[in-house]
Amino acid sequence: EARRRAGFDWDDGRFPGECSDAAHIRVWGPRAPLPATDAPPLAGEAVPGEASRFGALALRLWGPLFDAEQGSW
Repeated sequence: EARRRAGFDWDDGRFPGECSDAAHIRVWGPRAPLPATDAPPLAGEAVPGEASRFGALALRLWGPLFDAEQGSW
């Protein structure tokens, strides 16, 4: 689900997506696919239960926030 939703923001649709941003074009080239979504995590990036680099990096970024929020409601 997260990859699908990220693709909506990345790809051009009715309005230009992030793939049309000048910085992204410079790095990835024109009309590049969403980077690193299906690639496996690199050494040191693995997170249990995540098979993709996208998922592993997302959990490394957001996991501590989710853990901190568990008892705050």
